[in-house]
Amino acid sequence: MVEGRSLADFKKSKRIIHSPVRVFYIVRNGLFLLLKSAGLNALMKKDIIRAMKIIKYDLIYNPQLLAVYNNLFLGVYYFLCNKMGKK
Repeated sequence: MVEGRSLADFKKSKRIIHSPVRVFYIVRNGLFLLLKSAGLNALMKKDIIRAMKIIKYDLIYNPQLLAVYNNLFLGVYYFLCNKMGKK
């Protein structure tokens, strides 16, 4: 958990921050599940919004920004190359 200020109202609050490797798996597996799903129902839309918030907090508040961005792009690349094993 890391404390950060909101860009909208400047209030401080705690945010969950993940390791850069976890960001890789969230991105890669999230894209895989989106591709495999036939249609998006309301529950899936909520999950996608939640995952985007998780990634947003990591991209803004994580102290290891370079590693987070690197793993974000690696997750997209591995998804496009269909590499689904360990990193």
